[in-house]
Amino acid sequence: MMPENLTLEQAALRAEWQQKTIKEQIELRRQLRKSREAERDKNTLGLIKALEKRGTPTPEIVAMIADAQSISQAEAQKYYDQLVVVS
Repeated sequence: MMPENLTLEQAALRAEWQQKTIKEQIELRRQLRKSREAERDKNTLGLIKALEKRGTPTPEIVAMIADAQSISQAEAQKYYDQLVVVS
């Protein structure tokens, strides 16, 4: 085998390895994002339940969610509805 062929083979293997590594990193980031979202949902649901227990009206809870997560009232209401229905 000639040295230039070996170099081409090495380059091809390196490119293949880099693609695999990039795909693995993308998957790990996706899993991390999902894990963070699940933790956020768990914490927010705990807050919702605590506030409901104290008699806080739903519109006030939704406003707190909107403020805490820097989202609109409509988004917060959807988020609230989704969490409360799922739980």
